Amino acid sequence: MSDQKKQHVFYFDMDGCLARWEQVPVKKTEERGFYLSRQPEPALIRTLQILMEEGCRVAVLSKAYTNGYAGPEKLRWLKEQGLGHIPVILVPYGSSKLDYITSHREAIVISDYSEELHECERAGVRGVKFYNGINGHHGTWHGPYLTYLMSAKSMVNALNAL
Repeated sequence: MSDQKKQHVFYFDMDGCLARWEQVPVKKTEERGFYLSRQPEPALIRTLQILMEEGCRVAVLSKAYTNGYAGPEKLRWLKEQGLGHIPVILVPYGSSKLDYITSHREAIVISDYSEELHECERAGVRGVKFYNGINGHHGTWHGPYLTYLMSAKSMVNALNAL
């Protein structure tokens, strides 16, 4: 891997990316225990691990309710998935994730949410869509992407090609 690639920071979204999402009412996402019950997305988790093993900088960038338990649940979930040593940035709902990214020029954000990716692109931050099997029905994202059907190796190759 080139030194230029090692300068990038890969920011992985949690909900709908590292943790599988399901269509539920918003009220359910505010309940205690919701974030602990998410199933992992193994290939994307392995992708994050491989990038880190290759010397890339990685972080989890996730929005969290400020209700006192959503953030701790997310941190516990990451620890249970073997990702407790990864830097985690929890962004309060209502805030922009862009305010929490240290260097826009070096950032690559992997997210399942197109609106967030469009915001990134407008700010000069590279966005990569993660198609998780339940999103992507409106066709608004035309940039680089990963899909839950890809192997971790294929995802790493796609990200390294950016």
